[in-house]
Amino acid sequence: GCAGKEKKPEKPVEPAAVEGEAAPAEEAVIEVEPAKPEELSKENGLLTADKLVYDFGELEPKKKFQGEYVLKNEGKTALEIQNPVRKSCGCTELKLDKYKLEPGESALLKVEYTSNSTPGETEKHIWVDVVPPGQPKTLTLKLKARVSQHVQAMPEKLEFQIRDTPDNVGEVTLKSLDGSEFAITSINSSGNAVEGVFDPQVKGTELKVPLKLKQDSLRKVQNGVLNVMINHPKVDSVSIPFKVDPPFAANPRTQFFRDMERNQVQKVQVTVVSNYNEPFEISNLRSEKGFIKVVNQSRDESTNSYKIDLEVTAPATGNILNDYLFVEIAGRPDDTLKVHCYGRIKKD
Repeated sequence: GCAGKEKKPEKPVEPAAVEGEAAPAEEAVIEVEPAKPEELSKENGLLTADKLVYDFGELEPKKKFQGEYVLKNEGKTALEIQNPVRKSCGCTELKLDKYKLEPGESALLKVEYTSNSTPGETEKHIWVDVVPPGQPKTLTLKLKARVSQHVQAMPEKLEFQIRDTPDNVGEVTLKSLDGSEFAITSINSSGNAVEGVFDPQVKGTELKVPLKLKQDSLRKVQNGVLNVMINHPKVDSVSIPFKVDPPFAANPRTQFFRDMERNQVQKVQVTVVSNYNEPFEISNLRSEKGFIKVVNQSRDESTNSYKIDLEVTAPATGNILNDYLFVEIAGRPDDTLKVHCYGRIKKD
């Protein structure tokens, strides 16, 4: 949740570890919330920063690094900074040495950043709020970094289908990019839906991991992560996102109606398809509360899909329509689809 993608800086700056301090990457630019030009008068306190963006450059994963911003009051009256200074991520620790600045006075905002475990580019934000009548209302600062990659997973993303067939398996290859040997120590996944086959005694610079899929667990996980723990000198884990493609899908899955009149009938159409492009039959269509009526259904064998025409009636009482259409697939009770019909009723 902390990771973010941005364009790679043209001139990355060598980072400094906790013992040292990194150099700034760009000249100062102030980002403020929209304000009229006359509101930014120096007659009040005016907060500036020596830099808008602090670029740590290339970093090792899961280590702490330090940087700093110099804040200055360039206005003609004193200003106050709200405590605490806000940040976008728990991976950033902030320390401001003073919160009240006289005209011409400066404050040092120290930053300790813990780099992500996931390789790639990231961007974090810091918001320095000024107590009125100081300006600007909020000074926005940024941190940028690129976490180096030492072990590559191939593929980088996985897609699974819910099939009880021998060929419905997967494999992941982990490759050391710096030549260091490693072994796999353990594997886990979201919902325990995916297992890996490995020998913790085997070391190498490239390891293949056959995967076993748990069909029942896969049905409960639409998107997840496969985590492979390793004993590489610089990396202790590799995370691979995965997506589960269900056998069937209804489009749209939700029908929303605004300002319905009581007893008003809305006509809609739902398409049901096979995501695996296999023939199937709908065995039953039923409404949970009776507000949804099936008017017609037609099958298109060329696309392995159904079109279902519905009439949805607003209830005579209450302020909300809330009903489900259950689409049951012949011979596939675990793959029943739900189409949600939801609406608001106009007040009398």
